[in-house]
Amino acid sequence: MKERKPQGFWPELLESIIIGAVIGAVVGLYQLAMQYVVKGSQFMYSSRNPWIIVAMVLAVAVLAVLNHFIIKRHQGVRGSGVPYMEHAIHHDHHIDWKSELPLMFLNSLSTGFVGLPLGSEGPSVVLGGKTAEMVEDAINAGEEDTVVMGFGTGFGCAVLSPLAGICYIFEEALKKFNVKFFVRGIAMMVVAFLVTSLINHHSVFHVHELPVLPFDNFYVFLMLVVVNVILGCGFAKGLTLAKTLFEKNKNKFWSKYFGFALFAVALVLNFVCLGWMGSGAHIIEEITHFNNVWLLIALLAFRFILTIFAGTDRVTGGVVIPMLTLGAIGGQIVALVCNKLFGLSTDYNQVVIIISMAIIFTVVNKTPITSSMLFLTAVLYAVQHSADNISVAQFFATFVNYLPMIAMTTVAVVVATVLSKLIVKDGLYHMLLHVDLHHGEVVHPVDPNAPQVDTTTTAEA
Repeated sequence: MKERKPQGFWPELLESIIIGAVIGAVVGLYQLAMQYVVKGSQFMYSSRNPWIIVAMVLAVAVLAVLNHFIIKRHQGVRGSGVPYMEHAIHHDHHIDWKSELPLMFLNSLSTGFVGLPLGSEGPSVVLGGKTAEMVEDAINAGEEDTVVMGFGTGFGCAVLSPLAGICYIFEEALKKFNVKFFVRGIAMMVVAFLVTSLINHHSVFHVHELPVLPFDNFYVFLMLVVVNVILGCGFAKGLTLAKTLFEKNKNKFWSKYFGFALFAVALVLNFVCLGWMGSGAHIIEEITHFNNVWLLIALLAFRFILTIFAGTDRVTGGVVIPMLTLGAIGGQIVALVCNKLFGLSTDYNQVVIIISMAIIFTVVNKTPITSSMLFLTAVLYAVQHSADNISVAQFFATFVNYLPMIAMTTVAVVVATVLSKLIVKDGLYHMLLHVDLHHGEVVHPVDPNAPQVDTTTTAEA
């Protein structure tokens, strides 16, 4: 990364605003494109027209070949790309946004089209960081912290939550705090959110109805903590072990070409059980309609195993939405058990699911503040849509009723974080990066503008 020339606060703030606007446009267009790609894919998979089926098979075959060569030549496009880019930033390596930004964009869309159980939120984080680097290069500046703030901004745009995005900047990406960065981070995130919300309007945390779960049902929170600590730690451990297995055997045929197997399996499974495939966003939206506990357990096991193998960096895509899907399924199982055993009203099933998603997010990523903000985002959205043309006074009066539930959820998130650290100390991205560093060299591109060092020596006569 280039050495940054000293600037005043206001020029730096203006720079953050510009970067935020560009990130908002890039991530918004990416999320919108992913939605259309998935819709087109679902249409083709559900079609009984033989020509469409043949076209789908050929398209998946072509995309599998392209994916193989892209992943082979560009490490920054593997998986979500987050561990790779965090390593590049914190070890001052060159970020090749010129090739990796468009390749991450396009190869992730191909994964969505094929219907693999991977999401777009992880790539959105990387797109945010690489876009920040792109703008920094364009204005002939260079600052590690600005690029890292782009990480959190990309996440906030992906989930349409500026609160969660700001927290993610400091809790997961920047890992330090001062007032200047806080102001610049808010400016970058707010501008990015305003831009991306004009393009994309979809988020799994946007729920129109979210009833207040009474304190008398505290047992629900206890069950959700236990279930998600087991589920989240198992997922993080399982994915890390699977990736370790592939990295240890990366030169073997089955490991090298596992991406082809993933594409082939996804092709077959999408024709057989389309509703169980994909990133999982559609499952989260429809999960309250699943009323058979045994069917949910089967779905949970199916998604758990398939997501672990898909997340071994042999294709492009993130695990945020797939991991939240596991939390949503686990939450619905808890809700159904509580409906049967404790007489919990089914009206509360949706809020139990949202709380479960927030808890599993912190168990896997060790980010209690961001996780709490994700739940708060769902509450704010529900309050905003609780009535037509709601006034400011009505908004705050309604929001006050949610405060006890927000407090209980925050406590559950913190407790789950502490308990999960006793089992799995680090967040998932750090664990995956450690596997890369331990079992193979992480290769970064050389900055073409870097000064060349003459390593030759001249012998004295």
